[in-house]
Amino acid sequence: MVETRSGKMQDTSEERIKAEESAKPQPGLPCHKKHAAGLFNQGNTCYSDAVVQCMAHTAPIINECCKEFSPDMLNTDSINGGLILKRFGMLLKAIWSEERAFCPIEFQKQIGMVEEKFGNNTQQDPMEFLQYLLQELHEDFNRTTESPEITETTNEALISWQIYLNQESSPIVDTFAGQIVSTRFCQFCQNISENYEIFKDLSLAIHLKENPSLMDCLEEHFKTEVLDDFTCSNCGTKNSIKKYGVTQWPRVLTLQLKRFSAFDLAKIKKMVIAQQLWTFHNLDRKPNTSCMHFLDTGHCTATCRHPTTNQWYYYNDDSVSKISKDVNTADAYILFYEKMP
Repeated sequence: MVETRSGKMQDTSEERIKAEESAKPQPGLPCHKKHAAGLFNQGNTCYSDAVVQCMAHTAPIINECCKEFSPDMLNTDSINGGLILKRFGMLLKAIWSEERAFCPIEFQKQIGMVEEKFGNNTQQDPMEFLQYLLQELHEDFNRTTESPEITETTNEALISWQIYLNQESSPIVDTFAGQIVSTRFCQFCQNISENYEIFKDLSLAIHLKENPSLMDCLEEHFKTEVLDDFTCSNCGTKNSIKKYGVTQWPRVLTLQLKRFSAFDLAKIKKMVIAQQLWTFHNLDRKPNTSCMHFLDTGHCTATCRHPTTNQWYYYNDDSVSKISKDVNTADAYILFYEKMP
């Protein structure tokens, strides 16, 4: 999730503020401790520690992964033979049972056996690691014989979504996958063409205004484009616009703020004001599990909401501290938003 120390929600509706404040805890989760255990840095592994803490506070992931996996539950045909999922499940279980910080050696070793750069204790980009981890966990789930129910429909968006689910099925998809539609509209002949794409995260440029909100960044990301170089297939003119929409929102929306300039790699130190996402494209989300911070030193930390008590904690590798809910900083880098119940 993202927040700002001085930021306030744009939507000040009393009912919605009250709903956010009284967010219902997730029942039935194995999170009985006051807070999750910290993770020792193994030498520049803060990026993976922060990602793991965010995942460890995401209710659907806890439900599906915080357990030991028997061989029949794993996809042994994946590149990892199901072992990353198995090690990840053991790690989550330890995070919510160990009383003190510990070192996730076996998990890191298993990751490094397939992708060396994530196993050699060098600093890596946390977003790249999150994307890699989600893909490997997805591949390791054994759902190869399962197919979602097909609904008879003429809705192109739903047909495209069902085709995707027929090919890719896992709790990772159920939690993080969404669908975007891009529509090309010719202003001369009114010809319309649509294209559907799957996404598991959105990478947002930070809006240029003085105190941008997360909503500003989303609206900029999905703004209408004028296609100067696109030729309409129907009439041959170059008079088209491109609009974006979301046909399927994921259960947990993951947002990355582009904090580094493409020209000189300088960090963009700007506060992005977070709020509950009520109105954007019918998006109904509250700040959920975490805000991952990328500090000037290259160090990564995570701020996470306890899944059953709603109390916020700050995870700086092995150090864990209780904090207030107002936890946003100009270092916020990756944010998690959960669908409202």
